[in-house]
Amino acid sequence: MTANLEPDLKEILTSDMAFAFMSYVYNAIQIPTNNLSAVWNRLRWDPWYSIPVYRDIEEKDDAVSSALETRKDGVLAKKRRCLPASDKPRDKKVAAFIEETLEAYFDPLQSTMGIRFGLDSTLYEMLDAVGKGVSVGEIIWGNSPDRVCIQAVKFKPQHLFAFGEGNIGGAWTASYLLPQDGPLRVRPGLLLPNIPPDGLLPERKFVVHTYRPQYSNRWGTPLDRRCFWLSSFKRGAVKAWLRFLEKGSGSVVAKWRDGATDEEKQAALDAALKINEEAAAATSESTMVEVMEPPGGAGLQRDG
Repeated sequence: MTANLEPDLKEILTSDMAFAFMSYVYNAIQIPTNNLSAVWNRLRWDPWYSIPVYRDIEEKDDAVSSALETRKDGVLAKKRRCLPASDKPRDKKVAAFIEETLEAYFDPLQSTMGIRFGLDSTLYEMLDAVGKGVSVGEIIWGNSPDRVCIQAVKFKPQHLFAFGEGNIGGAWTASYLLPQDGPLRVRPGLLLPNIPPDGLLPERKFVVHTYRPQYSNRWGTPLDRRCFWLSSFKRGAVKAWLRFLEKGSGSVVAKWRDGATDEEKQAALDAALKINEEAAAATSESTMVEVMEPPGGAGLQRDG
């Protein structure tokens, strides 16, 4: 029996399926800002949760995003060429044919899009794996008069995929706690048309770029994870400094009357937090709010 080498020209994960899977990308993950240790611990074992955190770091920290951008541009600035397997005329002809296909036929649809064209555009998106550990793109094959070429590579959100088998709770299968060195598949719990029940995807239809896999883990070793604490401390310090410049130093104390209910106590606490963070706040008449400043500052007391 011979293998079917005919390329699959149809797109599997099409754009009109976005409604079915994009909630996994942008809406399903909530990143708490008041417990960074919990976020960090989850980054170490849950790659699906990690991707939105890494995207958040790159969006909010210019130092991280610019460093990654410089690294990508440095890779793309290198010269590339296709070398023949030997000095035989046939191998040289094959190498020239492949190089011509990659450089001249690759991704003609992007000739009017963006600042990078053809193979450079695809390589740039593949380099997203440096920050996030892995990048996955679906190959759209096309026919020309004398060859089969790549018409486009459409990259997909990493949240859609898994690389291992097993199930420890449906949607949480893709875990560093389980081997993630298997074939590319759609993550469990995500039902899409044209996808078999086991979620397996044809590897010849997709390109997977893993950055520094450890123990053959196809999720790779994301650089954004190494930036997590430093970036979080820096952004937290900037936020605290801006708050200090706006409101000055001091601790806000809210007092309630004897016999106050739990709801009244919580309302007083909420008012204190509001006063500490915002320029205006409202309290009930039975709540007393006091701003206690360090030595040398004048305290402000307000009875409501």
